[in-house]
Amino acid sequence: DWEASHVAEETNFQLKIGKFLDRLFYPEFLFGKQEGDLRAGTTDYMRQRKDVHLAMAFIEAHRHAQKRLTEEFLSASCDAETTAAYNKVLKESAREVKKAENVLESQPKKDLKVIVSHLLCTILLNKIARRIEHLSTTGVLTSREANEYLEEVKS
Repeated sequence: DWEASHVAEETNFQLKIGKFLDRLFYPEFLFGKQEGDLRAGTTDYMRQRKDVHLAMAFIEAHRHAQKRLTEEFLSASCDAETTAAYNKVLKESAREVKKAENVLESQPKKDLKVIVSHLLCTILLNKIARRIEHLSTTGVLTSREANEYLEEVKS
């Protein structure tokens, strides 16, 4: 359930310390400037990024579960009780997904685009690194070549 996914919330004291450190290390906040990379390390932006990642993962997990539920349990031979239970679970899942979607919709569009783009780039770079390691393991690339490519991916 969506509410249960927020188990590790920060305490009020941690939030105050975080905001203090933001102002100390990002003084542009004192003047109201919050553009681009200036916000990247701030407590508010990190929380916003965590919320977006959590919502996206939650939605994807529910969609995967809904698909598997349909594949595994819904067939022509299901009785009325099984079908009713299936429908109840799908409706509950859809309600929970809507809560997570609302979190995404509440984000400023520019920030959401940056966060999602960064996540996509991270995923792609990780896939490339795994592919390079595989090519090295299978002998297509030498260890030296693989290390050079991995250094490029990391930078």
